[in-house]
Amino acid sequence: MSDFRFPYGVALGTYGNFSVRTDNLLGTTDTTPDVSLGSLFWAGVGHTATISYFDGRLTGGVTGVEEGKLIKVIFLGTGSTLTNSADLNLENDVNYEPGIGDSIELVHHASAWFEIGRTWVTPTLILAQSGDLGAAAAPRLLITQNTHTVTCLARASSLMTIDAMPGGYDGQRVTIISVGSQVTLSVNSAGVADGFLATSGGTTYVINGSFGATCIRATFGGTAKWVVDAPSVSADHL
Repeated sequence: MSDFRFPYGVALGTYGNFSVRTDNLLGTTDTTPDVSLGSLFWAGVGHTATISYFDGRLTGGVTGVEEGKLIKVIFLGTGSTLTNSADLNLENDVNYEPGIGDSIELVHHASAWFEIGRTWVTPTLILAQSGDLGAAAAPRLLITQNTHTVTCLARASSLMTIDAMPGGYDGQRVTIISVGSQVTLSVNSAGVADGFLATSGGTTYVINGSFGATCIRATFGGTAKWVVDAPSVSADHL
């Protein structure tokens, strides 16, 4: 893999690339794209493949990737998936489903790829109503990896209770905003995956109308939790 450098700037892609090319456009159904010719790759609007690995150049009949090779893949549409495995190590061991304009960066080491970063161009904002949370005994709010704000609106001015928030990844921040109602987070429940934790203790964390609280996802003892952080002044612990 060769670097291309010139004064006052940096170019990603094929060596000596001064024009638009299509050889670094991933095949729409290619599950193991060849990334030997460059560092910047694109998944087009029609890309729907589930990628399990990125191949290298054929050398002596053996497919190989150079140690330390860096690649960046930008997605122009939706429908693409990167599958987490021992050969493709993704954040929090979770499959990656990018949106329009999202990108991921990977480095190759010892026959495997490791994620070193990703970007979300358009974070998702979710409007949740009390009837969207499933069974009343264990109401769960399903989010996506690029969700950063959830606006909660209780139907018919009723109260909302959220038991868990699956769908995220470690390090993700999500702000839950209560709009004109009261949102109760069930906290400190041992063994509840994607449940909530609050340092003040108690069994619930209440967000009163028109206020919010930010939660950070982390895994403790093999169980994912959302740690309530930076609460508003109108949040109460019961």
